[in-house]
Amino acid sequence: MDSLKVLLVLTLSLALAAGDFVTVYLSQNQGVKGDTKKLRDGTVISIFKNIPFGASTAGDTRFAEPKEAQPWTGVRDALAFGGRCYQMNESLAPKWQFETEDCLNLNIYTPDVNGTLPVMVFIHGGGFDSGSGSYSLYESSTLAANGVVVVTINYRLGPFGFLSTGDDVMPGNYGLLDQVLALKWVQKYIREFGGDPDEVTIFGESAGAACVSLHVLSPLSKGLFKRAIMESGDALNAWAVERPTTLIKSADYAKAIGARVGCNQTTSQAFLECLRGVSAYSLMVAGENVQEELGVEILATPRVETKFGFLPEYPEDLLAKGAFQKVDTLRGYNSGEYAFVITDDENDGVTREEFVKYFLKITENYAFENSTLEDLKEIIDAEYLRNETDKLALRTSLIRGLTDLLFATAQVLDLDKLLAYDHGNTQHYLYQFNYVVESILNLQSLMPKWMGATHTGELPLVFRDESAFAELLSTQNQKDVGLLTQKLWTNFAKFGNPTENATTMQWAPYTTANREMMIIDVHPSISSYPRPDFVPIYEKILALFRNKTDLASILG
Repeated sequence: MDSLKVLLVLTLSLALAAGDFVTVYLSQNQGVKGDTKKLRDGTVISIFKNIPFGASTAGDTRFAEPKEAQPWTGVRDALAFGGRCYQMNESLAPKWQFETEDCLNLNIYTPDVNGTLPVMVFIHGGGFDSGSGSYSLYESSTLAANGVVVVTINYRLGPFGFLSTGDDVMPGNYGLLDQVLALKWVQKYIREFGGDPDEVTIFGESAGAACVSLHVLSPLSKGLFKRAIMESGDALNAWAVERPTTLIKSADYAKAIGARVGCNQTTSQAFLECLRGVSAYSLMVAGENVQEELGVEILATPRVETKFGFLPEYPEDLLAKGAFQKVDTLRGYNSGEYAFVITDDENDGVTREEFVKYFLKITENYAFENSTLEDLKEIIDAEYLRNETDKLALRTSLIRGLTDLLFATAQVLDLDKLLAYDHGNTQHYLYQFNYVVESILNLQSLMPKWMGATHTGELPLVFRDESAFAELLSTQNQKDVGLLTQKLWTNFAKFGNPTENATTMQWAPYTTANREMMIIDVHPSISSYPRPDFVPIYEKILALFRNKTDLASILG
């Protein structure tokens, strides 16, 4: 998913100007000094950066459960962003932000430090191996101006966040445990910043959305939030969790990294001790080299483990038994999620052969039998190719198919499973994001219009930039859709209903009967999920990632 990371980094936003200082005390002798920013409408946002919620993860704490940050005495400056966690593809990240294993910090944007406002905690995406809550794209002042406290967090990434020996010595999921620790910090301290710990919504995009979905399933996250928003990601996406058919598992990745840094011990404990003695930079470079050599975009992901117990079973098994938190959710996908991987320089469409090639590329990191791949081709032919020969029509169908298989259908299947145990106690909302950002500050605007709204395309609207330069290069449509998107997200966080108090349009909760969804665009509308018949087929395809059973037996 390197292309996704490029989009995240190249989607630009300008920094805010400094204002007056504001000090908040976490305890009698422990304070933080933040900055303020006055927005165009006069709203003043207090911003606190680089507040540590976890201790350094270097040395003996590497590949281990995170510990709380040590308290300090006096007032700590919270005026500049802290370091980001070590990650892959560091060349794509902002040069001003250094990398460190002492990276478990968070940032807070609040419109009223004396209020009791709903809280939104953002978990960034980046394929589980890159990103930071401090990226300028996630500057949250305008979002907070809607009457919420916004928190953005860092968590360990790549090998540092998810490497495993396949046993209890190095179970993996450290990055997810970092997120749990951050949510516990929010429960403990967010009142001091004007937030209500009983009204916490977690939200994320791509891999961050998959993390949000996993928190809904995890027993370790119980009681830490009330609502969840998932943008273009879900625990039921095949890429979100290591599975039995994953060709290169985390343990294989660990061995390959170890071989490059001189750690070839045969026991897991000795191997762990050796890795802890290697410099963080050397580990990161080794991880990047292995990834490049193998040609696999995501190598270290969340996995089932019982040592920490964050994910004790596969997501579909937890959903099947109703073992999840009964919380309200808002989720959706973009109309052309993975369109930017399509090479169509002449804009003349794709052939049938190219169509199949793009689809089968998503199976490269899985140990499927040849007969299984043949059966998968049959599904592709029946659902998307059919008898079509027109190259432009095939390209449109390919975009829809990649969106279905990699993002959208998993979210709908998840919804259907949640609703089976709902009993009317929670509300769930589904959307499709169609608007294509027009500002040249965003890479999306430079893409061909046939791609639609590609992956990450909603982020500049969720985190709307109103700096003078951004405003100059924006359009009225972009401003309107940005205001709408922020209102939907924050209304959901405040009321559990994205169109609370709306007079022009009501967005009803999704049910298996109505399958209602909102189309977010210049002219928003209410529609129905267009591919309900594919949901049970996707569920059967997902089952293939658990074993090597041929599809012929389940297709009938």
